[in-house]
Amino acid sequence: MTFDGGWDDPRVVALRDEQRRRQTRFFLVFALIEGLALLAATVLVYGFELVDPEQGIWILIAIAVAGGIVLSSSLLSMMRRHTQELRDLGVPPGPAPGDPNNAG
Repeated sequence: MTFDGGWDDPRVVALRDEQRRRQTRFFLVFALIEGLALLAATVLVYGFELVDPEQGIWILIAIAVAGGIVLSSSLLSMMRRHTQELRDLGVPPGPAPGDPNNAG
């Protein structure tokens, strides 16, 4: 299948919409999980004082760093997947013409 339309081709629009839905779903699930993990760690460290608060802060930092790594790698993976899906449609690489983020 070759790409014979513009960036407003229905297949490209549908693909972008699907990508946005996947990304939104991922962000919601990630935020819930990360928030619950940080909340649970905070309650255990400062609420129940199961761990010395001076050491507990490192637990919170570790959870945040791990979350950042997961978020970054997931976003990169989603971007690669979206780019590959566009290539499979035959869309030429690069930003869409008229894209406000297009430097050219």
